[in-house]
Amino acid sequence: MVKREVAWLLFTLLTGISAGVVALCYRLLLEFAEIALDAVLALRVPRLMLFGGWGIVLTVLAYCVWRVTVWNPALSGGGAARMIETYFYNIKSVWWKNIAANLAGGTLTMFAGLSIGQISPVIQLAASAGRGVAAIFKLPRRQVKNLMLVGVSSGFTAAFSAPLAGAVFGMTEISRCWSWRVLLHSMVSVFAVYFLTVAVYGSRPLFTVAAAPPRDVTGYVCLVVFLFAVGALAAFYNWTLMFFQRFFEYWRRLSGFWKIWPVFMLSGVLAFMLPEVLCSGLPLTESLFGAERTIRSLMILLGVKLLFSALSVNCGAPGGLIFPIIVIGALAGRIGGELAASAGFIGTLDITGFVVFGMCGMFIGSVRNPVTAVLLFLETTWQFSCLPGLLLAALICPMAPRLLRVLPVYVERARRLHERLGLK
Repeated sequence: MVKREVAWLLFTLLTGISAGVVALCYRLLLEFAEIALDAVLALRVPRLMLFGGWGIVLTVLAYCVWRVTVWNPALSGGGAARMIETYFYNIKSVWWKNIAANLAGGTLTMFAGLSIGQISPVIQLAASAGRGVAAIFKLPRRQVKNLMLVGVSSGFTAAFSAPLAGAVFGMTEISRCWSWRVLLHSMVSVFAVYFLTVAVYGSRPLFTVAAAPPRDVTGYVCLVVFLFAVGALAAFYNWTLMFFQRFFEYWRRLSGFWKIWPVFMLSGVLAFMLPEVLCSGLPLTESLFGAERTIRSLMILLGVKLLFSALSVNCGAPGGLIFPIIVIGALAGRIGGELAASAGFIGTLDITGFVVFGMCGMFIGSVRNPVTAVLLFLETTWQFSCLPGLLLAALICPMAPRLLRVLPVYVERARRLHERLGLK
């Protein structure tokens, strides 16, 4: 019994480190792709030449991404949705093929400027690393599923530098079943991965912010109204995602390239008109904590980012959902904070707190995972004074989606994928 537990612990640790290394490589590749895109858009060449040249490059990138999705169809449909189906139905896939396809397809898609995140590909990458360890050591099916959960938790930790949120994400979002044994082993793996992220990025939070909760009862009443509105926005975003998913599924006669190419061209147009909505949006989120902006410009960014993210996620290119959701929540938080401050309900110093609450509320309303959300934004901001507001978001933000009967985004996408694959 002791030997079995030691062996299981070693397999867990190996899976966590493997998944963390792959996820960190993917995170670094995406950051390099964003830097390369900024360098291209900053080239000092005639505008017409830059427009035409970038359009040709985007066409080539769209063709390459389409070929990658043809080589590995598991890239389309959402990594988390595919992971849920793989976990429950044991859908066979080649683990090294998933890793190679996600690394190549995600980097090319980010370089094209599509509004995608890294979490769904990281989920596939990390779960594939777990399957790879199980395949190499020829482990039984039950241990394969446990190692996949450990890999997902490790990948989530590597993406956000948030070990506690990563430890519970796999069980709350993928398996939806608590197991203290798996949780303890996940904790071992995620803290090993966290040390790797500290070695690469240093000991600092993902978002550098000095946020504060409301200072009086009026501020909290205003926060309650704001969080309910964020929940309604999350429900609208989920509905928009499903609308565009059905829209692209309707054009089944078109090849995958002709679904991907128009979105890549739209990215090229936005690159010269509104470049802030491109890619993951992490620089935009960080700017919302300090730079002065008008409410009109924030509303334009919110609308364009929401629609462009829904198109980017559903066109068939590999990419994730969570980072765009966080950016949309940050924009909504800045708008809500500016309106509340202009009406005199809160002070100007409290606006950054609304940005944090908006990010958390949008995550909770869309994904419907309050435990992971509260832990995630505590770890990514290090603002523990915001805990009461985050708990309030966990209570209020799911209300509007439930009243509107909108399913969580991963559940809805998994259900659509379930129907498309014909699983019983």
